This record gives sequence, structure tokens and C-alpha cells, in this order.
Amino acid sequence: MTEALATPAYYHAGPWTIDEVLELPDNGMRFELVDERLVVSSVPPPRHQRAARRLSNLLEAGAPVHLETSIEVNLRIGVELLIPDVVLATSSSLDHVNVVRAADVHIVVEILSPGNTKFDRTWKPQRYAEGGIPLYLEVDLDGTGAPRVTAFKLRGMGYVQIAEARAGEPLALTEPYDIRFDPADLAGRRG
Repeated sequence: MTEALATPAYYHAGPWTIDEVLELPDNGMRFELVDERLVVSSVPPPRHQRAARRLSNLLEAGAPVHLETSIEVNLRIGVELLIPDVVLATSSSLDHVNVVRAADVHIVVEILSPGNTKFDRTWKPQRYAEGGIPLYLEVDLDGTGAPRVTAFKLRGMGYVQIAEARAGEPLALTEPYDIRFDPADLAGRRG
């Protein structure tokens, strides 16, 4: 009997490029590129997706007409490709493109849940700062049903916290326009 060695899914000799990552099949997985390495993750759970959709709607509702939101867009920062949960970017940058440039993004959002890795909690915000994205929002879905939203503003090459709110408290920002919402609006069932 002859045994054959199976090639692991997504096997690739040498470093990956953005073009190679974009050519991967659309199979329900998320493909990101960090330090020329492919990072593969599954689609987030429904609670995470609900919070992303609701926050996207809240941010877009008050945005100037030249800005729009997108959920899980390919974001290019240098030679890396990341997929934030939500971006607020120039409308023109979201038209008919596979990849949005960091220079076109005004707000980037990561939604944290108990299963998030150090990649989501530390490395991605560092990359967003390196890309020059002015505002970073972190939504923490800690499993208690009381989400927390923390806002960070870019100063130099890193982010500094400028606001934080928990469910029942309004988060109020003045940049890039007046934004005000209760983090409780991001979780739970409708009605």
C-alpha cells in the first residue's frame, strides 16, 4: 500500500503577498496578511456580527455624505492586509475596489470577544496606528451582556485613550464628526 502525504490547506512556499491572499477562494474564512504570513480565522459569531452591523449603522447615520461604513473590508497598510470589523472611510474609496487604503479610513473598529487573540487585541491596533488611521474604536463584548466601547486617538505613532463608555453610559465623540451612542445599543435582541 502506498501512502500519500497531503498538502496542508493554504500551503505556500515562501512569504505571501497581498495579491496572492486576494486570489484565495471565498470559502467563508477570513484571510489577513501580517509580516508576509497568512493569518486565517473563521467568521465571527452572531453576537459579534450583530454588534458590527449595529455600530456600522450608528456611525454611518450621522456621517457627512462623503463618508461611509463597511464591515469586514480588506484594509491595506503597507505590505499587510487586515480585516477590521468596521471602517468609516471616504465613500469613493469603497467604490468597486478589493482593498481600501489606510489613508482613506477615518475610523477603524475592532470588536473583542472572549476568543480574540493577541493578534486582534495588540498587533492590529499597532498596525492601524502605523497606517495613520486617526481614530480607533475597541468594542469589548465580555460575555456579560454589557459591552464597553473605548475610543483612541492617534498621537504620534500610537493611540491614546480619549473616551470610554459602558452599557447605560453615552459615548460622545466630536471627531471626525459628532458621534453619540450608548454601547448597550450594540448588544442584545431588538425590541
